[in-house]
Amino acid sequence: MLRLDSRCDPNQLRSVRLRSAERDTLRARQGLERALAAVDWSLSELPPNALLLVRKLQTMSHSMAAFGPRVAQALREQQRYAKRPWRDDGAASADAVWFDEGELAACLIRDWLRGHVSQRWWWRTVLGRAAVDEWLREQVLGRGQHVAATLNLLAPNGDAAAWLSRLHDGDARRALTALARDYDAPLALAFAAAPETAKTATIQTSVASGSYEAPHRPHGAGSGVRSEPDASRRTSPSRRDDTRLLAALPELRNEALRPTTLRLLAFALAVVREPGWLRSASFADAVTRWTQSCTAVAPTKSLLPPPASAPASNWQPGNTTPLVAPTATGETIASPVHAIQSAAADAARIVSEAPTPPMFDSSAQPNSEPAAKRGKRKPSPAPIAAQSGAGTDRPACVMASKSAASAALEPATATEPVRVEAATDVEPAPPETTPQTAFNAGGVQIDSDYGGLLYLLNAALALELYGDFSMPRARGLALSPWNWLALIGEAWFGAEFRRDPLWRLLADLAGRKPQQAPAYDFVAPLAWAIDEAWLQPWDAAETVAYHAGTRRLRLWHPQGFVLADLPRAASTPAVQAADWCTQRTALRETRLVRMPQAPAPSPRQRNRRWLHYLLSYLEARLARALAVDDGDIPTLVCRHRAQLHCNLVDVEVRLSLDALPLCLRLAGLDRDPGWIPAAGRSVRFRFV
Repeated sequence: MLRLDSRCDPNQLRSVRLRSAERDTLRARQGLERALAAVDWSLSELPPNALLLVRKLQTMSHSMAAFGPRVAQALREQQRYAKRPWRDDGAASADAVWFDEGELAACLIRDWLRGHVSQRWWWRTVLGRAAVDEWLREQVLGRGQHVAATLNLLAPNGDAAAWLSRLHDGDARRALTALARDYDAPLALAFAAAPETAKTATIQTSVASGSYEAPHRPHGAGSGVRSEPDASRRTSPSRRDDTRLLAALPELRNEALRPTTLRLLAFALAVVREPGWLRSASFADAVTRWTQSCTAVAPTKSLLPPPASAPASNWQPGNTTPLVAPTATGETIASPVHAIQSAAADAARIVSEAPTPPMFDSSAQPNSEPAAKRGKRKPSPAPIAAQSGAGTDRPACVMASKSAASAALEPATATEPVRVEAATDVEPAPPETTPQTAFNAGGVQIDSDYGGLLYLLNAALALELYGDFSMPRARGLALSPWNWLALIGEAWFGAEFRRDPLWRLLADLAGRKPQQAPAYDFVAPLAWAIDEAWLQPWDAAETVAYHAGTRRLRLWHPQGFVLADLPRAASTPAVQAADWCTQRTALRETRLVRMPQAPAPSPRQRNRRWLHYLLSYLEARLARALAVDDGDIPTLVCRHRAQLHCNLVDVEVRLSLDALPLCLRLAGLDRDPGWIPAAGRSVRFRFV
């Protein structure tokens, strides 16, 4: 069985057949293992983190020294001519195939729905002795990243709904839990906690009366909140969210989906299409209202056997009673069906008028082979599997049976046929109009002059503005990390940055339109106050300057950044400033100096003022980390020519090692940020 988490052992040889005059089998095997360890297994011809499957790799060599280079050359040749099954219908006849991130599971599900698993030679190696449902349970459903990528790839052609309609509720809840964990969506956890009839935490919303209390995110340590429409200005408080939900996720109209699978599909698709809205209470409420308004029809009986540990579902086919589902505030939704139908009509109009993004290549979508043309193909030998290990220096782990100076690498004949289960009765129909993203077309690749801007993700993680893989539930900024980067790039470089392809890519990653402001759904906290941990890089300040206006009190650090911007208290400015400083260890012994005039006026607009204070601190912090007293910090950090490759799971930034300033490396800004739940991507840097 091929495992999706096999990066620790990226190169696998299923079997090796050797021809040699050497009679000492052990000696021959050791010689071949040494030769294979020196082979360059990197997949330079394919995108980063691609998976290559080769049916047969054969080479001839009369010396052990030349054997390794010949194998590497043969592998490069296979890369050049390898077919991509997700986009190429003729891949079944190819000797080598490759998959981008997320495509392997999507291709397997698509072939299983159409009964093609036994006709594709590569599934023998991928599945091993496991059935399709067993492999999906073990390799996909417990990993939120794979679940989101798979469903987003399958959705445009209707295969996502076709698969979910046959998925057991226990498996759906497990996948929803994985999504909530990996993408920092705690509201999704309540949906996956227990069967619907056992849930008691619900939300009360009266669509008929129009009363609505907009849920919001707590301020926390300067986290801000996501903007919500003012209830007093809305005639129908829920209709706007319902319309937005169906416009972005029209696949939810599928009547074959049960409540659990509807929620799973909604959260998985929103990861890519509405990442900023995904974590809000209004999104969870809209999903609940839509689920309750649907009069479910009996779906096709699941072809997947229930997992041994999964609890039984209490859902009954044909049950038209609205199901209780959890949301933000713990009450019950009362949502008339006619209100949802009105929202559905609005959503249909919005989707029909929405243009397809220019970066989406509609010709790249896979075409389904008609059932009439399905033919039986002779089972093919198992392939050699190699996974791209770009950017790593780990040696290949090789298992071989024999060895010789002259060897041919080819698979042994399988003695047991692979167990497959095909749903041959499924011919999924795609929805009338499905919102497309650039990432569904197989990834996006751009060249940018501001590739170093992504170094700031490491700064954001160090400041705990966002949580990384080690603390996925950390409550950070209520602003997408991609929008955070766009705000900084725009503030530092202006119109020149907006013309760079990176501006458009950041908008796509954040799920917004390029013409929208990066902070369109963000409301900064009213007060600014530096956290004590942010002062640790500096010694205790000897003096702190402060200025009191008619309504605000501001304090400045000796390095020039604003420590606090607070509303005036009833006490005198000096007492208020002293009280604030005594709450921080590094400022308890400081001497306060009153300034008759403020050094520079602060922006009056709330978000701009917050960004101004953040950038003043960020520049001071970067200057200290880089040991640069004088210089253009934004240019030093951000202006680096780079090539970015993005898909539904990863963002890889390729930069020149020769152009990398040594101070950036010493400061640790070039390390791989890894998985960032709030960003919904794993980010890594590759230097060439």
